[in-house]
Amino acid sequence: MRYVRILALHIQDVFQNRGRSFVYFLMGLLNPILQLVFWSGAIAEGGGNGALWTFREMASYYLLVTVVISFLVVHIEEDVAFLDIKEGLLAKYLLRPFSYFISKFMEELPWRMTHGFFAVVVFVAFMMWGRISFPLVGEPTRIALAVVITVGGLFISFILKMLFGLLALWTTDFWGIWGVEEVVFWLLAGIIMPLSYYPSALAAVAYALPFSYIVYFPVIAVQGSLADIEMIRVIGSQLIWILALSMLYRIVWKKGIEKFTAVGQ
Repeated sequence: MRYVRILALHIQDVFQNRGRSFVYFLMGLLNPILQLVFWSGAIAEGGGNGALWTFREMASYYLLVTVVISFLVVHIEEDVAFLDIKEGLLAKYLLRPFSYFISKFMEELPWRMTHGFFAVVVFVAFMMWGRISFPLVGEPTRIALAVVITVGGLFISFILKMLFGLLALWTTDFWGIWGVEEVVFWLLAGIIMPLSYYPSALAAVAYALPFSYIVYFPVIAVQGSLADIEMIRVIGSQLIWILALSMLYRIVWKKGIEKFTAVGQ
């Protein structure tokens, strides 16, 4: 029940800062829309088709990327590194009778819900305004599998970003780690372009790392581009990553908390 109260308090905070939330959403919306404009021109030059996808499929992909980024890509590592560790606010969590990990999840969840709502509105508005029928998963069983993949992407995203944030316990300058993490994430998660367009070697690396299970696979699952057996394989891979990252988090938390000082780093 205590975590429900924490969630309710953070929902109030998000609504209090709804203007800032909308600005953050617009920042996340910019890149997929620019990519869609670029690919629409490239496909038009190619006679209406891309190397692998049609314009309709590409438009669906980038608009769904906007929705998935808004729902699944958390930014909790900034709070963990800069506020909790560098400014010493982590001390107050250590004195409270509940999990730091869960409390941070409850802090981030309202932001994902708000940004996701904005993204869904944009997606529906684009469908109505553009009068384009986008490919989306339709069968109940496949919809359920797509939902599981989407939820799995959120868990991977949160645990991974928490791990990145805790790295601030071992460094006096987190900006470098944060910058590298952002570049790698955007490159290997399928945000810049579908991973099926990547060279085979780079695509193999992207498929092997957890980033693609946060954005790329949820997007193509919602598109209906994955067969049932492929969706089950993705869910299995997500479970492996969730377990592996959770164990790594426990190790990093245990080792890192020994280095923390209440006055900050």
